[in-house]
Amino acid sequence: MSKTNASLTPTAQESILGMIHGRQLAHETVVRECDLANQVGLSRTPVRDALGRLEGGDFLRRSGRTLLANRRRAWRFARDPRGPKTDRGVAAARMPLCIVSSRKSRIEAMNDAKSFGSVERWDADQELHTAIAHASGNGLFERMVAECRLRTGMFGMERIPSRFESGRAEHLATLGALHERAAEAVGPLMDAHIENAKLAVVRALTGLADL
Repeated sequence: MSKTNASLTPTAQESILGMIHGRQLAHETVVRECDLANQVGLSRTPVRDALGRLEGGDFLRRSGRTLLANRRRAWRFARDPRGPKTDRGVAAARMPLCIVSSRKSRIEAMNDAKSFGSVERWDADQELHTAIAHASGNGLFERMVAECRLRTGMFGMERIPSRFESGRAEHLATLGALHERAAEAVGPLMDAHIENAKLAVVRALTGLADL
C-alpha cells in the first residue's frame, strides 16, 4: 500500500462507519466497493483497505461473495470492547521506563486536537497500547489488545471529538502510574479509560455525543 493510500484508509474507514451508524448503510445492506468510493470521494484502494478493516472488526460480514453491513456489531462492541479480563496493571508495570517516558512525551506534546491529524493521534494511541500489551509478555493479551484496538479504531476523533482531552488526560494518568511503578493503580486507571471510551461510543451511536 502506498503512503498516500495508507493515510487515506482511516478517512475512508471513518466515512463508511459513519454511513453504517447513520443508517445510510442499513443493517444487511449490500456494500459495494466502487459505489462507496464514489460516495466518499476517494479512490478504490483506501476504500478497499477500509472495508477489510471493518470486516475484520465484524462491522461488515460476508454472505458468500456479498459483503453486508452489520450494524448490530457496533452495539455488541459497545457493551464490552475488552474481551477476556487480564491483570493489565501488573503486565504494564513491566514496561521499561525509557519507553514510558517516550510515550508520555509524545502524548504531552499533543496538547491541541486541531494541530494533529487523526492518523498522528491514532499512531500515538497505538504506540501506547501496543507497548503495554508487549510488556505483558502474554501472547493472548497482545492479541486481545490488537483486536480491541481494531474495534475502537472504528470510532475516531472525527466521530467523538470530545474524547480528545479526556482520553489524553487518562493516558497521562496511566503513564504517571507506570513511571511510579504503581501497578495497583494502573489497572483501575486502564479500566476507567476503557469504560469512558465505551460510554463515548454508546453516546455516539445514540446521537448524544458532541459530534
